[in-house]
Amino acid sequence: MSKQRTLRSLQLALVAASVVGIGALSTVTPETGSGITASVEQAKTIKNEVPTEQSLVDFNFGWTFKKGDLLSQRPYESYFDDSSWKNVNLPYDWSVYEDFDPDISSEIGHLPGGQGWYRKQFAVPESLKGKRITINFDGVYMESTIYVNGKKVGFYPSGYAPFYFDITDYLFYGDTLNTIAVSVRNIDGSDGNGASSRWYSGSGIYRDVYLTIQNSVSIAQDGTDITFPDLKTNYTANQENFTAKARVTSTVFNSSAAPSTITVRNTLLDYKTQAPSSIAQPVVSAEVEVAAGAKVDVVNDLVASNPKLWSTEDPNLYTVKTEVIAADGTVLDTQYDRIGFRFFDWYTMKDVQDGEGPAEGFFLNGVLTKFNGVCMHHDQGSLGANSYYDAVYRQMTTMKAMGVNAIRITHNPASSELLQICDELGLLTIEEFFDSWYSAKASQDFHRFFEVESTHPDAQKGETWAQFDLQSTIRKHKNYPSIVMWSVGNEIWDTHHFSSSAAKEKGL
Repeated sequence: MSKQRTLRSLQLALVAASVVGIGALSTVTPETGSGITASVEQAKTIKNEVPTEQSLVDFNFGWTFKKGDLLSQRPYESYFDDSSWKNVNLPYDWSVYEDFDPDISSEIGHLPGGQGWYRKQFAVPESLKGKRITINFDGVYMESTIYVNGKKVGFYPSGYAPFYFDITDYLFYGDTLNTIAVSVRNIDGSDGNGASSRWYSGSGIYRDVYLTIQNSVSIAQDGTDITFPDLKTNYTANQENFTAKARVTSTVFNSSAAPSTITVRNTLLDYKTQAPSSIAQPVVSAEVEVAAGAKVDVVNDLVASNPKLWSTEDPNLYTVKTEVIAADGTVLDTQYDRIGFRFFDWYTMKDVQDGEGPAEGFFLNGVLTKFNGVCMHHDQGSLGANSYYDAVYRQMTTMKAMGVNAIRITHNPASSELLQICDELGLLTIEEFFDSWYSAKASQDFHRFFEVESTHPDAQKGETWAQFDLQSTIRKHKNYPSIVMWSVGNEIWDTHHFSSSAAKEKGL
């Protein structure tokens, strides 16, 4: 198991699973129905027993792929025969396997994009009936459409933002195989109508995919928020002997038809060993009733004695374990969040003149810190856009060795691997969201969707794709200690071309 997999199994409590992709059976015809009935040997299950904790299941293995505009062939149907397709594991950037094409033009030597399809078949045991099952994509480039068992689940236009869909209501259980199909389109300019990117974007599912399996009462999607309300005050007063609260706000969601009484328990763990830390005692909330279909925020304070601070020189990390517990003591859900105790301040010259800051600049844990940074695009050279922990780790340790202490992620949300490594190595991170707003830099880039109303099931009425991308990404990445700044755009021309831009920036 690679370092990346080992760390994520600890960090995310990845439960051992036997997810195996199974190619379509050519003997199945449309007349047999929308599902495929598998033999016991073929019906490899997501998990062989009912999980009592949240399960994050690696869904990267056992896919098939074919490039082309295949929609008319209905490859999203369970009965479709993909036996001639290429067997792949994710991440799989198909462009890096293509040849450079001099007839495609943007600002780089170009590898073809186009359209492609991914398929995977899997079985879900009967024991998981009643659970909520969500599929999570860390990044797909771009314009992806997700189908499960012949039905369209949803569309997602961004090529970089992490996204998810609840697929519970689309699944079969037992020995009937499920089929997931993902259609992806990367307009590369080969038709003469312009490209979707100014740099090498890669094409397809180039980051991790995983399933989340949860009970009907559980932590909401990206539903933990961890802050340190008294760290600056207490540390500044006495650096040798201080306490600091890790305030954990957990949003508990009850998707069932009946109210549920729960408590929430938080435990501080050592990051490397995942054993309970001796510097803080576990905390259990009072009982809370969560009404049917409702969400409730539960707040606990973990009080840590002399925690080691996270900094660029000493990136000390901890893990917060959050458990939702039923009235009878059953653990309904468990989530693990990587954190670092740190605080920072920005002081302007006016702050200094008014006596509100010691000097102009950025202060990390009370120390004036200069950004010795680089701008990093996401590709990995000959590996294409595929995000592998070991490749990103090599890249970031090289940066660190040459004196870099900060990374500006250009010009899009980062992969989970990069942010984990920035946390682990002590790299200050500026995470960016957009390369363009209303106006195009590449004629087929994200500007086409910026002001379009989002169709995601969790989007609010009237919410645009830009708003939904930004908010969902921040919710997922908000607890990472390396992130000290969010950027709403790179060299956005619209900020001085349109009178509404100031309001848009403030709104974002």
